[in-house]
Amino acid sequence: MPDTVLQRFFRRGVPVIALLALAFGAPGAYADLTQTVINTNDSGAGSLRQAIIDSNAASGTSIINFAVVGVGCIGSAPPTCTITPATALPAITYPVTIDATTQSGYTLTTPKVVISGASVPAATGLDITAGNSTIKGLVINGFTKQISLTGNGNNTVQQCFIAVSSAGTAAVSGGGALSTGINVGSDNNLIGGASTASRNVLGGAGAYSVSIFGNNNTISYNYIGVTVSGAGQLHQIPFNPRRLAR
Repeated sequence: MPDTVLQRFFRRGVPVIALLALAFGAPGAYADLTQTVINTNDSGAGSLRQAIIDSNAASGTSIINFAVVGVGCIGSAPPTCTITPATALPAITYPVTIDATTQSGYTLTTPKVVISGASVPAATGLDITAGNSTIKGLVINGFTKQISLTGNGNNTVQQCFIAVSSAGTAAVSGGGALSTGINVGSDNNLIGGASTASRNVLGGAGAYSVSIFGNNNTISYNYIGVTVSGAGQLHQIPFNPRRLAR
């Protein structure tokens, strides 16, 4: 009787693990991965934390979208939904697009997904070390650092409210005098974009709206230290050339 394919592999001494990898892919790794956050839970299926964990195990394009409903969503339809991590979220170690413009009701002036540091004010909201990642459409407030871009660069942050309330009318941060909106410690990042359609609203009740230590970073078409309308002031001193903005 002729050998089967598996018998020929075993005859040649190919390990079982290698055969499984050929059949199913490397253990713990995902190819192209698109996930949707569907609840405000701190962990488990459908949560932002689990989406980041799974994204960090990806091997292809990784995208996290939002369709959050239920507990933590308040206000008239479509409501604003707040995710309040009980502990710091995992660092983002694999390139990902986190796109909260996919949440129902999102507009440039009314983002609908909040990541709040109310339970962990000393933590960093999104800690991105992977590089080549994009963050869009989120409200991130209540942390000492709302977003940290270190390690590899080439990240993009657009259409977000950073260290600002979801209404875009009050500064909100968790680290007191040490708080920072976006900490840029890597190179070639883009905060904002080429038009007002990419605008971030950058507040920060403590120290700096944006703190830059890397090279070749672009900060453009943002509201810094002012409300979402551009008419109100969030800080008594809205600009500090030491680190870009206070």
